[in-house]
Amino acid sequence: MEGRTGAPTVAELEEVVCVSDCVRAVRVLVLLVALAVLGAACGPPGDDAPADTEEASGEDLEEVADEVDEEEADEVQAELEDVDEDAIVVHDAGWESLWVINQIFATIVEEGYDHAVEEVTMSTPFLQQALPDGDADVATEMWCINHQEYCDTAFDDGSIEQVGTVFSESEQGWYVPRYVIEGDEDRGIEPMAPDLEHVDDLPEHADLFEDPERPGESRIISGITGWDSTNLSDAKVHAYGLNEHFNSQDVGSAAAFDAEIVSAYEAGEPILFYYWAPSWIMAELDLVLLDEPEWTPECDEALAEASDDPSSASEEAGCAFPGGEVEQAMNPGLRDRAPEVAEMLERMYVGDDRINEVLAYFEQEDAEADEAAHWYLRNVDDWHEWVQDDEIIERVESAVDA
Repeated sequence: MEGRTGAPTVAELEEVVCVSDCVRAVRVLVLLVALAVLGAACGPPGDDAPADTEEASGEDLEEVADEVDEEEADEVQAELEDVDEDAIVVHDAGWESLWVINQIFATIVEEGYDHAVEEVTMSTPFLQQALPDGDADVATEMWCINHQEYCDTAFDDGSIEQVGTVFSESEQGWYVPRYVIEGDEDRGIEPMAPDLEHVDDLPEHADLFEDPERPGESRIISGITGWDSTNLSDAKVHAYGLNEHFNSQDVGSAAAFDAEIVSAYEAGEPILFYYWAPSWIMAELDLVLLDEPEWTPECDEALAEASDDPSSASEEAGCAFPGGEVEQAMNPGLRDRAPEVAEMLERMYVGDDRINEVLAYFEQEDAEADEAAHWYLRNVDDWHEWVQDDEIIERVESAVDA
């Protein structure tokens, strides 16, 4: 199983954006076909969901037809069809902690349990169909806090199975570099907005965050195209009335997103953006999370209702993102196919401090995701408790030490 590349350098941004936009367009096409079959934007499928994709409307496909490179689409489709039917398929949605955790899981399973593992990239709505259908077997990092209704329903009806948590102290929200508020004497940066603490303070500082694509206007980067969190972030822009002051922008890939943040940070420029922890960005950059009204179930419900149409968000949808545990989930059929892997997955807990350590290594060493996973498996023995079998532990250790 191939590892992912490390965090991009700023010099790689142009190439990253070009490639990611093409791949994203293909994923959008696949997702539109799937959702046309389901007849719904997202959520748990029915047991009798039809498998025939021929029913997708031409009108749906026309919306992205001029964005899709036909040859690239054929290559991606061929890759999906080439997945070994005996392999355990894990979900990849394109962020660093998921890449590394997937590689930790894959190394243990392939080297220790002798099961092939393949990683397939798909957006959250597509995962919500693929996991109960068995097209995907495992989601090692499933942020149910951003789509709780789906998870609650799917866990309750047994279409997917929750198998513990991968870490417990996630955080997400809108960030600015600390130097924007406090300055940085070592870098000769004066404070730009010393009273910026809360989202309510943003309108008076809007001029700081100029939109590079629209001179004279301001922007907030809401996240990565197609992510649930991006839609929620965009909805909050409207809930707070910030759309009168800021353009909400999304970015085509995690790599391009990180490169834009790093570019601004290295230049000492102001930037306002959604992000999350754990991540290498949080481990390496000194950022400040802006305060928001406290999260409530009522606000969460209002925000979820506005996610499909962010401009419809009411004031009731204005509150902090939820934080807390991030779950792991699997298709229940994995217990029959690989019961020992399912049992290991139930015990798999990477933890907050450990994931930050391995992500710091991932960035500092410009490592591949599999290299970072091997570093973790060599230097941390927490995973011995997941496996609980000395022979399997020895096989994994021999493989990562080779």
